[in-house]
Amino acid sequence: MRILVIGGSYFFGRVFVMLAAKEHDVTVVNRGTCSVAELGAKQIKGDRKEEGVWKSIEDDYDCVVDFCAYEKGDIARVLENMPGSIGQYVFISTVDVYERGKGGLIEEDAPFETRILPGEAGGYIAGKVALEQEIGEACMKRGEKDNMSAVYVLANDK
Repeated sequence: MRILVIGGSYFFGRVFVMLAAKEHDVTVVNRGTCSVAELGAKQIKGDRKEEGVWKSIEDDYDCVVDFCAYEKGDIARVLENMPGSIGQYVFISTVDVYERGKGGLIEEDAPFETRILPGEAGGYIAGKVALEQEIGEACMKRGEKDNMSAVYVLANDK
């Protein structure tokens, strides 16, 4: 399987790359502050906010795993500018995107948090909510209406 990882240098992303590279062809896109070569992965250096980074990636990938999408536009920039095809897009999100105070088990169809919460955590949550909506819209546009969870299967329409 060909996997493109966005981020993947620190924390869980690094562990994911290390384990995935044992069995798959893994390429990591990051700013290059931490090498992933010793983990068995290829590296593309660049900032995710630069469209040119995505336009330069012409290969097809079975899966994109996104560890560092934090604000509106981060996912759309990838999907709109990568010329190669993507089989699946795995967006690492957070349960904090769902409305607080409902109690009980939170299902994936629970309403998103709409309140503006204070501080850095509030900004983080607002960004992740915007991205959940962004990738949901991308799925609807591509005919994947039933894939509205944190893992989205995107049909290549390029």
